[in-house]
Amino acid sequence: MLKIKTTTYYLVVGIGSLRRKSSSRPSSEGGSPQPPSPPSRHEKWKLARLRSSGAYSSNTARKISKRIDILTTTIGQPEHLGHVRVAGTGVGIRDYFGSSSRHTSYEYSEAQEQRLT
Repeated sequence: MLKIKTTTYYLVVGIGSLRRKSSSRPSSEGGSPQPPSPPSRHEKWKLARLRSSGAYSSNTARKISKRIDILTTTIGQPEHLGHVRVAGTGVGIRDYFGSSSRHTSYEYSEAQEQRLT
């Protein structure tokens, strides 16, 4: 059965605006200012859907943002991209799932030639 997408997401802010927002944080007192840490992935998602008034662009975006907050609180640690969560430390995506099955165009054309002959 075909499921039709009924929700539409509108990004209120572009990536450039998000970078400007994150870099305009106040500096620490005294000495040289500390470079700001980059916003995490879920913070970028939420910032992109917030209007300047502080309201979300849609009701669905507000609900998803609330779920993200709950998940972030529950996990309690930042995500490590490229790691498989259930496999333990040191296990990457390729280790867990195996290498990609993509072929180069040269390998593909050789296989096609052999099939034709």
